[in-house]
Amino acid sequence: MGPASMADFGFVDLVRQTLHPRGSSAEYAMQLVLKNVRSSDSVDLQLSDTAVSLHLPGAPEPTLISTMLPIRSDEATAKFAKKQRTLLVRGPASVPMPVWEHASGATCVRATACGLGRGTVEVRLPLPASASGSSHASATCYVLVSKWGLPATLADRGLASPGYTWCHVCPMMPSAVVTISIETAAWHWDCPDAVVTLGVLRRGEEPPFIEPGLEQLGVEFRVLSAEAAAATCCEAPAFEAAEAPGAAASAAASTAASTAAITATSAASPGAESAVGWAVEFVPEEARLPSAAMRDACQLYKHAFRMVDGFERSREYSLGAGRRAPPTWRDEATPEGIVDQNCVSLTYGEAEFVPFYLMMSRLGVRDGDVVVDIGSGTGRMVLGTALGFPHAAEVRGIELVPDLHAGAVEVHAWLAAQIASRGTEAPADVTADVTADVTADVTADVTADVTADAAADPAPTMAPVRLIHGDILEAHWADADLVLATSLCFPSALLAKVLRRALGLRRGARFVCMQSDLLEAHADADVADAFDFMMKDDVDEKTAEEQAAEGEAEKHAPPARAAHSSGLASAFRRVPMDTASDTEPPHRLVTAMSWGEASFYVYERV
Repeated sequence: MGPASMADFGFVDLVRQTLHPRGSSAEYAMQLVLKNVRSSDSVDLQLSDTAVSLHLPGAPEPTLISTMLPIRSDEATAKFAKKQRTLLVRGPASVPMPVWEHASGATCVRATACGLGRGTVEVRLPLPASASGSSHASATCYVLVSKWGLPATLADRGLASPGYTWCHVCPMMPSAVVTISIETAAWHWDCPDAVVTLGVLRRGEEPPFIEPGLEQLGVEFRVLSAEAAAATCCEAPAFEAAEAPGAAASAAASTAASTAAITATSAASPGAESAVGWAVEFVPEEARLPSAAMRDACQLYKHAFRMVDGFERSREYSLGAGRRAPPTWRDEATPEGIVDQNCVSLTYGEAEFVPFYLMMSRLGVRDGDVVVDIGSGTGRMVLGTALGFPHAAEVRGIELVPDLHAGAVEVHAWLAAQIASRGTEAPADVTADVTADVTADVTADVTADVTADAAADPAPTMAPVRLIHGDILEAHWADADLVLATSLCFPSALLAKVLRRALGLRRGARFVCMQSDLLEAHADADVADAFDFMMKDDVDEKTAEEQAAEGEAEKHAPPARAAHSSGLASAFRRVPMDTASDTEPPHRLVTAMSWGEASFYVYERV
């Protein structure tokens, strides 16, 4: 990866894009919230039909943001609200009207779901207020979403074109809006466009349904009141009458004032009787973060991990397994070790900052917590936790594969340098247990004179981080308050040994893994015996240094138990996470990983 560009993450806090009706055509709007700029700074804006180019003071190169669909840039307008540090770009769409009436009388909307980055495309449509005509059997609406770029009908059941892949049924309600949320990260289909069809169920028509086992993730439906829907729309700031000093726009984008809010309150869609109109909006996933500093941390995180291809490093290590001994997991009970001939236990996967942060927020990282990721890979969960929860006492990662560990060290050093260069001292205890040949020359390419009043934009901070190259059955993690184990591919024998180590955690410590049946499936005699062994005088065989390291944890260790008296089930309890679904275990947490939706399950040491 080349030198870091501050244009990538230093000046744009948030971008929201909206398409909404304007008379008989569609109007596009982009709202950019800026940061680290002074009200007197010049903003150089260039527009094309497919992108906005923004050159900000101190940035070595422009920031390029793609529009969600082509626009007529020669008719676009731009305005910079200096106090709100918000830039609004508006212009007519140059594509055909994305909303039309189907031959069946249903309303169709086309929305692009690719090329926008990670986030949510929200399609909002007004529900018909009533059913007119005797052909309607009931006041029931249906919504279909097709992945083929073509409108679907109720007869188009199945996954073949132009069939619908998602569906929803709801009653007619006056002044109500149905919102269809499409996660762009889950849109893996060949066609970049989703087509939404909203219709009324007629006499003799069966409601839509998806065959069991064919359900797809990535699309959700909600019915909102008109007021609630309007409140969620992207609104432009109240601009000042005077032109913002120093705001400069290209000839392609005049600086005529544009004060109307970006709301979905124009003419209703065909056949609808509601006063609320349609809208299509793209909201980046960073909008779900609680502060500008956290969004800044997210952008730093994303930029940092461009320098490390964990999948390639993992693949190279696995392909080289024939030239080296396979991974062997050892502990006191099995000194000969558990041999993983096919490297299944080293299967690599990646977390994403926003969904992982939201999961960890729900889980709760407390002040002074020690968080440990066992099998930390390139450090995505470790560094995501350190950036997202800087009040943690320490975030520790343990990784066996040398190249993955080295990647984590490289990314951590870069992040620490970035944070220090932004005027916030990185924690002193940012050490790493590494070999001497790991690249140490990781510098920050940051413009020193970004702004004179940067204090108005708090810089992200990071909790102390320790990265360990070692075996998760040998490295020390008994002092952890929270243990993360992305254990989906852990062989059963390895997981049993990990649980044996987890029995040494203090009361109240939480163990988060990917097995929902942890207590039932792994409470065998071996683990039960290990439980008794760990609770007895296990420290006799440890060195003085190891005893000192685990001393604090052992002060709070549960008392010894009789062999097989209660086993693993009495050592842990499930922690309810208020899971909304009645069909899922209550101790489940959901996040997004590189392979899609992933479930973690929370247990507490008792």
